[in-house]
Formats: sequence, C-alpha cells, structure tokens
Amino acid sequence: MASIRTFIAIPTPDNVRQVLSEIQAELKTSRAEVKWEPHEKLHITLRFLGNVDERQLPQLMTECSNVVCNLPSFSLIYEGLGCFPDTRNPRIIWAGSHNDDGTLVRIKKNIDDIVVRYGFERENRSFHPHITLARVKGRQNIPSLIKMFQSVTFEPHPVIIDEVHFMKSELRSTGSIYTRMQIIALQR
Repeated sequence: MASIRTFIAIPTPDNVRQVLSEIQAELKTSRAEVKWEPHEKLHITLRFLGNVDERQLPQLMTECSNVVCNLPSFSLIYEGLGCFPDTRNPRIIWAGSHNDDGTLVRIKKNIDDIVVRYGFERENRSFHPHITLARVKGRQNIPSLIKMFQSVTFEPHPVIIDEVHFMKSELRSTGSIYTRMQIIALQR
C-alpha cells in the first residue's frame, strides 16, 4: 500500500513571505545553530496528517473541501515572533498570526472532524496558528539569537485568506519538498 505524506495549510502571501525572509536574514547574523525554513515553504499548518493511504486521499480531500469551501474568506493578521516551547528552551522559532472572527478556528475544527473519521487522532493541544521560521538544532549562539529575536519587530500585516491547500511533503536527503495537490477556495 503506497502512502503520501500530507498536510493541510494556509499559504503565506508573497508580501508577508518577503517581510519574514528579511527577518530571517537579520536573525541569521546571530550564527545560531538552527535550520532556517526556505522562503517558498513558509505556511501555517492547519493539520499535519503524515502518511495517508493514496487510495483514501481523493475521498479525504473531497470531504475536507466540502466542509471548508462554504466558509467565507477571512482576515488574518500576521504579527509577532515567538518560540516553542519558550525562550529558555527554544525548539521552534515562529511568526504569529490571528483571526479575530473565528473563521480560521472553524476551518481547523471542520478539517479535524473529517480526518478523525479517517482514523487520525484528535489533536489535544490548542491551535496556535504560526509560521515556522527555524528549527533549533543545537545550543551554539542560541542566547544571541534569542536576544536578537526579542528586539525584532514584526508589525501587523493584515491580509485576506481565500484558500486552503492540501500539500504533499516528500522527504529527501536535502530536506523536504512541498507540492500543492489541491486548492480549496473559500467563498469570496
């Protein structure tokens, strides 16, 4: 049985990617032991599915599309930087985002309700929409990175989100490669 490594995401608009790339470039000067996410891979993960049986995938995509496509486009504000789990022991450096009218959370919940029916576990942690900028690989120069990171300002960037993407992630020795498999358009 062949499977496809899959996730569902909100694409990052080009103008926000550009700002985040500039922030990454500034933070890279810390020479911290981290792996920076490439510009073209910046996104908000709604749900990471992992390996999905390729025979199930068309129906899963159709069902997710059906529960998302009737929802409206929504305003998403990208702003702020943070770390998971915290600045004392950072593993992930991220850029934040929020949606004030609840549409993003409804999309996430609708998708979760579908994928659980396909045997995926319900996620217990709360949803914190973010874009991963870097993954910490070691401790070298991390204090310098955190100090820089805390002084960088990521001003609010409001955008209208009008689609959700089903993505394929292929693992390679050089890193993962993302390919869009489906676009789910929201109501405009």
